[in-house]
Order: sequence, then C-alpha cells, then structure tokens
Amino acid sequence: MGVSGREREKTGVSIDDHVESLAGGGGAIMAALIIGGAILVAGFILWEMRLRAGRQAEMAQLEEKAFGDLRLAYQALMDGDPGAALAKAADATDKSKRITELSSRADHRVFIVARLLSAEAFWVLGGEENLEAALASVDHGMALMTQSGGGLWESLYYARARIRYDLGLYGSAVIDLTAVLDYNPGFASAYYWRALAMAALGNAESARADEKKARNLGAWPPEKDFRRAYQGRIDREPGLGPGLPESGAM
Repeated sequence: MGVSGREREKTGVSIDDHVESLAGGGGAIMAALIIGGAILVAGFILWEMRLRAGRQAEMAQLEEKAFGDLRLAYQALMDGDPGAALAKAADATDKSKRITELSSRADHRVFIVARLLSAEAFWVLGGEENLEAALASVDHGMALMTQSGGGLWESLYYARARIRYDLGLYGSAVIDLTAVLDYNPGFASAYYWRALAMAALGNAESARADEKKARNLGAWPPEKDFRRAYQGRIDREPGLGPGLPESGAM
C-alpha cells in the first residue's frame, strides 16, 4: 500500500528517507561484522603468540635439563660409572626428541653429544658387543654432524679411532687418528693411539715417530688424558701396544 503525499507531509519522512535509513543500518551491521571478525583474528593471533611463547619456554627448560643430563653423563664417566653415563645420555636424548617435536626444525646438538658420551660409555664397558654398540653410536653422531654441522668432528674421530683399535681395525684407527691430528696437530693422545695402531700394523718407524711426539707432548703413558678417570678400563690397557719396540729415551 502506497504512502500518500499528505501522509509524507504529515510524517516528514519520504520513501527515499526509508531507503537511506535501511542502507545506513546495513552498513552498521557490516561494520559490526568486520569489527567482530577483526577481534576474532586478533584473539587467534594472541592465542597463537601465547602458545608459541609457551612452546619456547618449554623448549628452553627442556634444553637446559638436557644439557644438565649431558653434564651428569660426563661426570659419571669421570667417576668410572659407564652405566650411569648411558642412562643420563638416554635421558638427554629423550628431552631432545621432545624439543624437536616442539620446534620447526631439529636441533642435533644434544643428540650428537649424547651419542658421543654413549660411545665412550660402551667403550669403557669393553667387550665386543659393547664395542660394536659404541661404534654404532659414534657413527650415528657423525651422521647427525653431516646433517647439521658443528665442531665435534675431532672428538668423534678420536672416539671412533679408539673403538676401532680395540676391535682390531688398526688401519681404520690410523685413518681416524690422522683426521684428528688434521683438526688439532697438538692433540697428544692422538699420537699415542696412532703409535699403538702403527705398531700393530708392523710399521715400527711410524710408531716410533708418533711415540716421540706423544712423549714430547706429555701423553706417554696417557696420564693427562681424561681417560685416566676410567680406571677399570685403563687397567686393561695393552701397555705399549702389540709389537711396539721399546725405544728408551728419545
């Protein structure tokens, strides 16, 4: 039903006024929807930021505890308790796995050190089965180093060389020890172990040369090597190694 001119005059509101009024109301609704959507987005962003901050805090706590476990594992080795060292290295590895789950990328630092300490612990325990486990552990650490980089190559090569020596892999031990000395030409204990390996291979001249370097650097016998803490393991040392000639004062 239409609106007469008299009614329009009476009310003072035209059809155009009604249309404009409705349009204005729709604009207000649209504005309200936009504002509401913005509030929802802002709320989601804030929630995401808090969640991320929570993850970061948890990761920081886990990392601190993981490195604490590694320190305890190392101390256990120094105290001659390889079983405790293996347990603490495993604890550190579990925490590092959780850190990887929380982060967008894997951080292999804890894994690598844990593999190295585990290898040392298995080496201290001795016996073919433990030596094979030690070799697998250090090889895993090397694989992680290849993926992520880092500065533990010297330690990993040194650990693997001693494991290979005890497994009778003297040529491979020499290769690893030479790699150690490429990283650190002053690594006295590497000369000691390479002298033993060279002697086992029947290379008396090279063995004597490395023995002289080890003696000059104070590592013959390896009293200054941190392995002295592994008293039980050192008691099983083969002395000057198979076939190494007595050289006297050099």
